[in-house]
Amino acid sequence: MAASEAYPYSKSGGLADVMGTMPGYLGKMNNEVSLVLPLYASTRRKFFKKMVKEK
Repeated sequence: MAASEAYPYSKSGGLADVMGTMPGYLGKMNNEVSLVLPLYASTRRKFFKKMVKEK
């Protein structure tokens, strides 16, 4: 999945709420889910140490 925002990483509207919860629900239904988001400066400062780099 790709989106411009997802809670708690970035939020400006309702899309962030949906994209923040949908991957979890899809995962519970045995789906493999990846979420791709832009790396905004505020996201980098707050979550950089928790990020996982994919090869």
